[in-house]
Amino acid sequence: MSDDDLFQLYSEGYRLADIVLCQAHRSAKIMKAMGCQRVKVVPGGIIWPKNVKPVPETFDVAYVGALGPDKGVIYLIQAWGILNYPDSKLILAGSGTETLEPFIRQITDKGNFALLGRVS
Repeated sequence: MSDDDLFQLYSEGYRLADIVLCQAHRSAKIMKAMGCQRVKVVPGGIIWPKNVKPVPETFDVAYVGALGPDKGVIYLIQAWGILNYPDSKLILAGSGTETLEPFIRQITDKGNFALLGRVS
């Protein structure tokens, strides 16, 4: 089956759907241009309250749970390495912290993390 055939198949499915949900108005506009009549935008993630307070200058982020590769903790560690909050700390608790320590040290040399190991 060619890409054009697949596109036609999906396009027809979208047109026949009871509703097509999109996360962005731009996507909804594209779907409507393809002939979808019933398109609704449902923004992904969070609906922010109107009075969101800024993050304080010092705060801690904690993760408690298994630290296996299927948990995505590696992405949390990578993001922490990118952020610039030298007075804040990333705290990881759970089995598997010993295998993450070398990786954490590669990502951040700031020392703004704590590995607690397994806790009960």
